[in-house]
Amino acid sequence: MKEFVFKRLKLFIYIFSATLLFDQITKIIVSVSMSLYQSISVIKGFFHITYIENTGFLMGIGGWMNNGRTFNGVVIITIFAILILMGYFFILMFKEETPHYLIINFSILIGGAWGNFIDRIVRKKVVDFMEFKIPPLHLGGFSFHSFPIFNFADFFVSTGIIMLLIYYIFLEKKYEKKQHFYSMETEENTLSASLDSDNVSQKTDSADFSFSRDAGEERVREPENSGITGGFTTSEKKNDEKLSNKTDSEEREKS
Repeated sequence: MKEFVFKRLKLFIYIFSATLLFDQITKIIVSVSMSLYQSISVIKGFFHITYIENTGFLMGIGGWMNNGRTFNGVVIITIFAILILMGYFFILMFKEETPHYLIINFSILIGGAWGNFIDRIVRKKVVDFMEFKIPPLHLGGFSFHSFPIFNFADFFVSTGIIMLLIYYIFLEKKYEKKQHFYSMETEENTLSASLDSDNVSQKTDSADFSFSRDAGEERVREPENSGITGGFTTSEKKNDEKLSNKTDSEEREKS
């Protein structure tokens, strides 16, 4: 496994684990310490902890698909959504040009999705408890006095979606330009290193050629020196022979 993939996987595990644990711990605390539909005012008239259970998606949408079975319509849709989300995330994770922003973004988003998915499998419903009050708002035949009650898993999913929108609307081109600049810089460094390597290779070849030429000249001189030495030895032998012949002729004359 490539080093950058391993680092991203560790980052994903840390963020995913933190978001999932935080969501599940807060739900356990609320469900154990409060009774259903109980509400506790934290900031009067603005923020309340209100314990409810949701059988559907956000605002109870799709609750009719939840018939109490483990693999009901809501769970099946959630499974497909998580598989698509994680599949796309792992494709991004193995691309070297993927920015860390998206790794963090998808880690938060997937952690939140798993938080509610575990609720739907274990409890057959989702624990919601954070309620923000707003001034009465009338839209058509509907009246609102607070935002939909949600949990931290919903918060992480919403945060992840907002981060995705920010990336694809405002940041994507910026990261692409940065990546393009980085790629050009890398290519220039690679080319420079290649040219330096070629220069070193040429210098080495030149040194080898010079050494070979000097060695060749030395080998040429050796036979010449040998011939000269051999010539002196032959001459000395001839002189010795002349002296010997002269001596022999003188002795014959005397006799």
